[in-house]
Amino acid sequence: MEDEEFHKWMSEHYRALDRKYYHKGIPILILHRRAATTAFSVIWTIKNIDVADLLLTGYFMIKDIRFYELARKYENMLELAKINKEQFLKQIYGFYMQSATVIRKDGLFKRFLEFISFFQNDDRAYTDEVTCSVYRAYIDLLLCQCEFLKPNKFDVNKMTAGVTTDGVPIETNSAYMGSDAALIELEHDIFARKTFDPNRDFGKYFAKYGYNVTDVDSASLLATECRNYNNTILSLSPYINEFTADILPGKGFDPQIMDYLNDIPAVIGDFDFKSVLRSRRRTLPSNGIRIHLEKSRFYREMLLKEIYYDDAVICLFRLETKVGETAGFYNTQTGKFSSSLHMNTENVHHFGDSVERLILWAYSAFVTDVVQQSSESYRSYLDDRNCNVVFAAIPGKLRIPTGYENIRTIAGDDRYETVIMHINGYIRKLPKGHKASDKASAAAEALGYSLDENETFVCPFERITWICRTR
Repeated sequence: MEDEEFHKWMSEHYRALDRKYYHKGIPILILHRRAATTAFSVIWTIKNIDVADLLLTGYFMIKDIRFYELARKYENMLELAKINKEQFLKQIYGFYMQSATVIRKDGLFKRFLEFISFFQNDDRAYTDEVTCSVYRAYIDLLLCQCEFLKPNKFDVNKMTAGVTTDGVPIETNSAYMGSDAALIELEHDIFARKTFDPNRDFGKYFAKYGYNVTDVDSASLLATECRNYNNTILSLSPYINEFTADILPGKGFDPQIMDYLNDIPAVIGDFDFKSVLRSRRRTLPSNGIRIHLEKSRFYREMLLKEIYYDDAVICLFRLETKVGETAGFYNTQTGKFSSSLHMNTENVHHFGDSVERLILWAYSAFVTDVVQQSSESYRSYLDDRNCNVVFAAIPGKLRIPTGYENIRTIAGDDRYETVIMHINGYIRKLPKGHKASDKASAAAEALGYSLDENETFVCPFERITWICRTR
């Protein structure tokens, strides 16, 4: 199927969805459209792959037995997308609904997010074309499933963003509320009448929801911006809990890279930060660090946090620039760096490289002794000559109420309650003459920490903490 024929087929299906669901409510139609759009993306991505190659690649892509049952479901859908695209398109919405029911009923929400994380940390970006295409189609299929896992799947202005340490789903408001609805209403009127004056009519649909969109090009740009934002949130969801939720970007990122390309600080040299980060000397403060980039041509501020996840330390980041916010993560064990810029291969070079260099420099400056925390150090790795850098650890909140000499005196007091706190691992100084146990040393080595003789590594653990009861 050629480009023109494919787009005609998409338009016919969107028209059919409009006829069937528009009068049942725009949120219902939006959810059907999101499923259909994913179906189109999957079909297009694997269109040049033979069925045998698709099946073999998909089968060997999942080696972890924990995800076997989940994997088979999505592999079967990929097979259907290749063998019978019409049937795949008809079934995808029902498939998502049924899968969501099973995931909720069997308590597999956290496992599903772990499944997404497995894919994200198994880097396929530079493998052969077939494997890369199957990987991208698989990820598209998985990420859309999150739309159906929300407590109210028809609340289209909210997104699945993570899960609490108690297993409760976390939602966040979309930064692009109403953008889907504007497009739905516009298309409905185009489908319903023969004449449409784009110069007169186009902008009013988007202005209703607060968007300055006046033509097809600006509408397409908004859709791209919204898609990049959604992918950023969903890609972070395995690592988002109640303690890391502030990593989520609060606004989108302008995708018109050519408008500000010259402001992006270029990478200087070829320093290997990933090698340095394999022998870290410190952990980040539990609440993270903020780095202010004053007078930078492009960057403004970033937040870094660590989370222990699936036997690896993950460095999460949120980056504010002059054109919006982006976020992502760095897996210290696999060396995988992920951001929305790296999802789009056209943006990896220069822009993606600059962001990766910035984040890994800041992380290395705080957790190693090789890279310095200074503006001079920053400017030696990125061409941003007027920038001044300020590091700021984020202070924590005192969890145990003051005025008590012993925590036991709180027991039985209904003004306070206990919660289970998940504590990330950290490096601790030992008393003179003591040394780390073999177990602690092995754990530190596996996670990429370099210990001195008088240091030990405290593995992640849970503890009970007293907090003021909410009224």
